[in-house]
Amino acid sequence: GKVWAGMEECDDGNMSDMDACPQCMVAFCGDGFIDMGTEECDDANMVEDDFCQNDCVANGYSDDFETNNLMKLPWALAGSGNWSTTNNMPHAGTYNARSGVITHNQVSSMSLNNIAIPANGTVNFWYRVSSESNYDYLRFYIDNVQQGQWSGVVPWTMGSYNVTAGNHTLRWEYSKDGSVNSNEDAVFIDDVFIGG
Repeated sequence: GKVWAGMEECDDGNMSDMDACPQCMVAFCGDGFIDMGTEECDDANMVEDDFCQNDCVANGYSDDFETNNLMKLPWALAGSGNWSTTNNMPHAGTYNARSGVITHNQVSSMSLNNIAIPANGTVNFWYRVSSESNYDYLRFYIDNVQQGQWSGVVPWTMGSYNVTAGNHTLRWEYSKDGSVNSNEDAVFIDDVFIGG
């Protein structure tokens, strides 16, 4: 009769499989019930751009940067300038993540190191690029293998990459060549979702 945060979504004292509360046994992202320990919302419709996708984290991870810091997930920052949150043209909501302020031949990276992914799924994120075309790049890596790179002026675009169950390192990196600054000289990430 008691709901255990992080383990159950409901508990009416009758735990048979045919009971109206079978989700007490296994909570998962998209089951239509809010898991009190790990989810802010869950509307059973986890398609792209669904309003609830980036809060549902029972079987994965998400960050929409709306906390206005890089503390919701265990972000590791490295390079010559640290990523931070900004309200400069977010994909959705009020905030997004911005690469650190760097100059020529420097790098600014943000990563999730050795993060446990519970099941085969995808890494989805939105990116915006405002840099010197063909020279200063946003690059995305899974386990140090480059998955994509973008430069120049790229409006908000969704990246989606397959990832297997297990521990993986995901890294977003802005790197500059030896000369010229163009556009905002920065890259932006928003609405990261990792899971099945």
